[in-house]
Amino acid sequence: MIQQFKVKPSSALAVCIVIAHAFTIISVLCFDVAIIVRASVALLLMISLAWNLYKWSHNHYFIKYESAYTRWSMSLDARRWQQYETVSIAYLNGAFVWIILSSPSRVSRAAIIGVDSMSAERFLQLRRCILCPDILDY
Repeated sequence: MIQQFKVKPSSALAVCIVIAHAFTIISVLCFDVAIIVRASVALLLMISLAWNLYKWSHNHYFIKYESAYTRWSMSLDARRWQQYETVSIAYLNGAFVWIILSSPSRVSRAAIIGVDSMSAERFLQLRRCILCPDILDY
């Protein structure tokens, strides 16, 4: 059985990006260092925030799991698929899934998927594929 998941940008992940950057900027501004250092670090953090939100907004991709071969694939356009043999769970809860797809001969690829990246039913199916891949064989 082949399961294919279309992953859209998660607004919950965008909120986490903004909160992390805002907390870091506030922390930097509270340090007792020269104003030029605080201003330059704050500017770098604002650039980082803009870059991360840009990357987040262009974060559309597809993930496919083939239970017959226990193989994972990832694609940006659903035409050319990069295959991976293993999936490692970096973090998994009811709101986020952070997986690392890897293969011995290729570079690893990480994906952070929010619950609002797809329908709730598909998100639960993705979690099942990650946690219990053998259940799809029956």
